[in-house]
Parts: sequence; structure tokens; C-alpha cells
Amino acid sequence: MTAAALPGDPRSSIGGAGTARAFCVLAPNPSPMTLDGTNTWIVAEPDSDLAVVIDPGPLHEGHLAAVVAAAERMGKRVALTLTHGHHDHAEGAARFAELTGSRVRALDPALRLGDEGLAAGDVVTTGGLELRVVGTPGHTSDSLSFHLPADGAVLTGDTVLGRGTTMVAHPDGRLGDYLDSLRRLQRLTRERGVDTVLPGHGPVLQDARGAVEYYLAHRASRLAQVETAVELGHRTPAEVVSHVYADVDRALWPRRSCPSARSSWSTSRSTASSDPGAQPGGPAVRGPAARGAPSLAGGGPGKSRRDPPSAGPSRGSAAGLRGARVRGAPGGSAGTLGQALHVQQDHRAGLQASQPRPAKSARALFTVSREAPTSWASSSG
Repeated sequence: MTAAALPGDPRSSIGGAGTARAFCVLAPNPSPMTLDGTNTWIVAEPDSDLAVVIDPGPLHEGHLAAVVAAAERMGKRVALTLTHGHHDHAEGAARFAELTGSRVRALDPALRLGDEGLAAGDVVTTGGLELRVVGTPGHTSDSLSFHLPADGAVLTGDTVLGRGTTMVAHPDGRLGDYLDSLRRLQRLTRERGVDTVLPGHGPVLQDARGAVEYYLAHRASRLAQVETAVELGHRTPAEVVSHVYADVDRALWPRRSCPSARSSWSTSRSTASSDPGAQPGGPAVRGPAARGAPSLAGGGPGKSRRDPPSAGPSRGSAAGLRGARVRGAPGGSAGTLGQALHVQQDHRAGLQASQPRPAKSARALFTVSREAPTSWASSSG
């Protein structure tokens, strides 16, 4: 499969100019978790001497110096913002702020340096820039994206990657929130002229709408696989994972095959995806190493919805498992496979309502890519 045929029409290289106002400096932290490394974005109006740096990346002196040097070559002084708090995006923030004298703005107060935070609906206007803050929780609760109207682009952090798919990590991430965020991004591509994704990992995507619609379809496919696994009688998270991810290298199932790890899997708010559709490092799959493997495709929808009372479990019946606690889920969790199935129903309805158009990535839209092994994304995010 050629690069042009992949979802989102990714560019063939990473780093350098992403758009007229966005320049990428690639951090030297490649891994199965972070793909080629973290993309640090310098965003500025061409005729301004001020720039915003989004996600300085890891605490790597060479990388931070390279970002400063790139900004100086462009004749820019910098301010700083963060998409979210995972360390491969934010670990170097304090040191970078020290090097540049900039403040750090973030949704999470714990990550800020200075008085200003960030919230959905804010507009960053540094140096005449118009950078609109879009709330995109799901991968993490503090995930933000940045709409750059002048370039028809959106900077997505780990919400949409340049390659592969993103993990929604329990307990911070919520699948329902993530689906809502994808639909929010979809509206930007349909109604606000966004055609380019500037991701936190991987290459720039030149078909933003195709990428987002692939993500939505991919989630629906994964949820359907989980539903089918339950209907076939698979009961525990480990059994469902073994069925749904049978074609994925077991080395990429951190803690999943170990009985002692099962108690860390809750179906209440995480997703089963970071999968074979995710290519080397589907990063965004962040987390299993540090937070425990992702659980099944559960998670209450963003608009909280209760499971209907169970009429009594019926062995091998998905309907009979609604409301029944999943064996292996933490005792304090309200997670159920029934919740996962509700997310599936809600997601199907959302897809039908959205009526996605055939995109450049249409032939991959409803299939799971097997061009490269799946990977968990950064253990930090």
C-alpha cells in the first residue's frame, strides 16, 4: 500500500514546514510508543516576530536547543502551549520555558507556568496569530487541539495521529468523550474548511476529513468486534483481547496475558483500540506500560447514559451481560461489557447521522490495516 492510499493521505516525510504558519521540529525519541518521535510545532504569523510553540516534547537538551534555534532562524521569540500532559509532549516544558523566558499555558493547572490556562473556546492571538482552542478530551481528559483557520489546519496532539490510531487510556481517558471529540473534529473538516492535520506524532495528513472519518469507522469496527466476542461467549477481558487482537503480536499486549494484570482492566472507560490498524507505534496509544493495558472497548458515552436493567444473564448472550460486572474488573469500577455495547450502539447511530462521504482513504475506511504491527503509543502519552 502506498502512502497516498493510507487513511488521511500522509506526507512521505516528517519535520519541516507543515503549513505556511506551522513548522515541525521532530524530537529524537522514536519508539514503538511514539512512532518517529514527538512533533514539536512552532506556529506563527509569517510577518510576526512572536511564535507559539506547541508541545516542546521530552526533556532532551539537544531537542530543546534545536527548537530554540529553529525559532531564532525564523526570527521568532516564543510563547508555549501544550496539547496534553503526557511526558513525551510536556516533560521538557519547564526547561524550555527557562531557556526562552516563555510561559506555559495548558488546560491542567499543574502543567502551567504563569497565570494563564487554556480552555475550549479560547483564542491564542500571540503575534497576530489566530489559534482557536478545541476541547478534544478522550485520549486524556486534558487533551486539546488547536484550529489554525488561516491555514485550514488543526493541530491534534495525540487525538489524531499521522499514522495508526490512538488509545483511550483508563482511567483518565473516556471512550465516549473521545468519540465526541472525533465528531467535533469532523465538523471542523466539514464546516470550517479544515483539510490538514498537524499531529503530535507521525506525518502531516493532507486529507483531514478522510482521517477523522477513518478513525470513527475504525472505532465502530473495534467495538463491533468486542460485541461479537461477547456474543461468542468470551467473558473476561483477557479472553476478549485474545479474540479481538488475535492477529497482533502478543509482545504488544502488555500485561494482558498475565492473570495478575487483569484486575487493572476496566471496561467502564477505556477502549480496545490501539491496534493493528495502528502502525508502528500507533501512538497514541499511550500508556499501557505506565498505566496498565487498555481495557475493552467500554466506557460510558460522553453524554452519560445508564444501562437498562438486566433481565438476567444468559450464558453466551451479549444482551444477558448488560449490567453484569466483568470478571477481572476492579471492584470499585462500575465497568460492564453492557456499557461497551451501549457505546457501540451510540457510535453506530453517530456514524449513520454523520453520513460520511467517500474519502481519499475510502478503501481503508471499514477495514483494519495490517501494513505494520500495531503499537502502543507512548507510555506517557
